[in-house]
Amino acid sequence: MTGSRDRRPFTLRALWLMVSLSFRADPVGAFLLCLAMPTYYLSPAAGAVATKLLVDAALRGQTAMVVWAAVFAGFAVLAAAGSLKLEVYLSYTIDKKVNALVQRRLAEMLVRLPGVEHYERPDHLDEVQQLRDNAGELGSGLLAALNMFAQVCQVVVVCALLAAQTPLLLLLPLFAVPSFVAAGMSNKLTMNASEESAEPERMAHRIVGMAAQLPVARETRLFGLAEEWRDRHRRLVASADRIQGSAYLRSALLGAAGNLLFAVGYFGAVLLVIGRATSGELSAGDVALTVVLAGQAHGFISGLVDGTKFLAGIFIVASRMDWLTAYERNELRARASDDPHPAPARIAKAIRLEDLSFRYPGTERPVLHDVSLELPSGAVVALVGENGAGKSSLVKLLLGYYAPTSGRILVDETDLATIDVGEWRSQASGAFQDYCRFEFLARESIGMGKVEDIDNEAQVLSAAQRAGADQIVTGLPKGLETQLGADWEGGTDLSGGQWQRIALARSMMRAHPLLLVLDEPTAALDAQAEHELFQSFAEAAADTGDAGGITVLVTHRFSTVTMADVIIVLADGRVEEIGDHGELISRKGLYAELFDLQASAYR
Repeated sequence: MTGSRDRRPFTLRALWLMVSLSFRADPVGAFLLCLAMPTYYLSPAAGAVATKLLVDAALRGQTAMVVWAAVFAGFAVLAAAGSLKLEVYLSYTIDKKVNALVQRRLAEMLVRLPGVEHYERPDHLDEVQQLRDNAGELGSGLLAALNMFAQVCQVVVVCALLAAQTPLLLLLPLFAVPSFVAAGMSNKLTMNASEESAEPERMAHRIVGMAAQLPVARETRLFGLAEEWRDRHRRLVASADRIQGSAYLRSALLGAAGNLLFAVGYFGAVLLVIGRATSGELSAGDVALTVVLAGQAHGFISGLVDGTKFLAGIFIVASRMDWLTAYERNELRARASDDPHPAPARIAKAIRLEDLSFRYPGTERPVLHDVSLELPSGAVVALVGENGAGKSSLVKLLLGYYAPTSGRILVDETDLATIDVGEWRSQASGAFQDYCRFEFLARESIGMGKVEDIDNEAQVLSAAQRAGADQIVTGLPKGLETQLGADWEGGTDLSGGQWQRIALARSMMRAHPLLLVLDEPTAALDAQAEHELFQSFAEAAADTGDAGGITVLVTHRFSTVTMADVIIVLADGRVEEIGDHGELISRKGLYAELFDLQASAYR
């Protein structure tokens, strides 16, 4: 993933995010976990001390001390077992709640951004996929931090107890240094592997998702693609596994080498203590304590190494969320205006484009070049041109999905960049070729175009009628209360043309928008149906009252735009011609040429 490794510096924001998510998702559970973890991790050291007291008291014949030491040891065991049970339960519940919180926050980050650039950036999509797949790990962020703190406390306590036997035993932790170095190298290896395998993993997920889609299922059967999908998925998964497997193998070898060096130090410590006990410098209890502590030290330091790797892995996921959060914050800041204006209540004169150029982020080729034109108030404007001419890109700019690379868009005399984008869109509406199939109740699928009126049956029916979808609605088993989509119990599926009519009805929920964009929304309809529908839209646009609303039609069918007040012909991202149908035909330019080609094809 391009540049992603450079976005992995240690940040306090990511660390705080990793720990605070548990408190945000489950405050009570997080607090109890903070109490349970220290108890569990300090119990082994307490048990070792109890063992020393028990052995020494037994050898001296101190019965009372033996009883108290045994009680102390038993209490340490019970405390460890009880706190472990509580920790497991709390970790499970916190994990689930944090996962739900992160998934919800991820969805919010995707939909809150004013533009749609992030849906077309591979680096952003890889981050989203990785965070979506690993969101559950963030639920262990608090656990990992507490685990690290407790492991450090354990090591400190164990070192203090070992030093009480002989200061030379403090050299034992030094044998753990190679393990920490190996852990750091392992984290780097696995992190790089995760980054390198992000794109093939995302494509493998996409293939599995495609398999559940009916349009893909039809073409899969028609073209015999089942084996092709299987082989592609296998190759992608194998590629990701090869990258990750190599990293994990090298990581395991590094860890084994570190553990081997620590084992050398451990046996040296045991031999040292046994030698001092033989010479009478230490008691049998001291030997027992040292052997137990040295063994625990190995476990604790190994746990500290594993805990460091665990914490680092969660930190990587947290840093992804931190990066996405920063991306969202920066985008919102970049689109915010220093002198914001509310959306106008009406368009008095026109929407004007001045020297507007645009290229998609991450690309070098402009899709629009120095476009200057005027969309008059109350007019029906048609955008025509061949594929790739820039029609849909211009629509995206008018709706504020992207900001121009240079130039500006003026609504009357107000720069669109200074108008609150949410308010502007609340005054606009539209339907698109790649429309959404909202598989809800028919009333809801249409009513999504104006959520505040989603339960207003009269308003929904009126929108359906204006879009020519009223017969579709009345023909449904339960009318507007029919569940759409064959995947749901009692659901009714629709044809492509019927779904497109529903999408058009959704765009009609806002009766008099300032800007109505119809970007090839009738591709599933025949030419006659499209012509009749656009004719009705043109007539409705002429009756916009005082709002001065502008209707923008985008279509490949030239015969359907003859009723437009203004026809704008785009070619290679530039304005080739402007005029009404009669004017453009008389000029015998590109419009006349394309119109004649289509007309001859129909003839």
